[in-house]
Amino acid sequence: MKRLILSTTILLMLSFTFVSCRETADKTKDAIDRTEEALEKAGDKIEDASENAMDKMEEVGEDMEKAGENAMDSLKKAGKEVKRTTEEAVKETKKAIKD
Repeated sequence: MKRLILSTTILLMLSFTFVSCRETADKTKDAIDRTEEALEKAGDKIEDASENAMDKMEEVGEDMEKAGENAMDSLKKAGKEVKRTTEEAVKETKKAIKD
């Protein structure tokens, strides 16, 4: 009778252990799945932020290019005006010397 009770007790303990291990394995799998999902979301957010940063950098580059072109146009206009004014001054000086 002692063996029967002892054997039954051991079998019950083993079954509880296996059930407990299975529950722990299920909880671990769930935790791994949630972690994986969180990492994927974080990766997506990082990718989106990187793309937005690249877009902004391209916009800044385009704006700087336009500013450089505008500056060059302004310098060309100023150079032409200086040349025209200098030519007029030379003509007036020559005319004044002849008179």
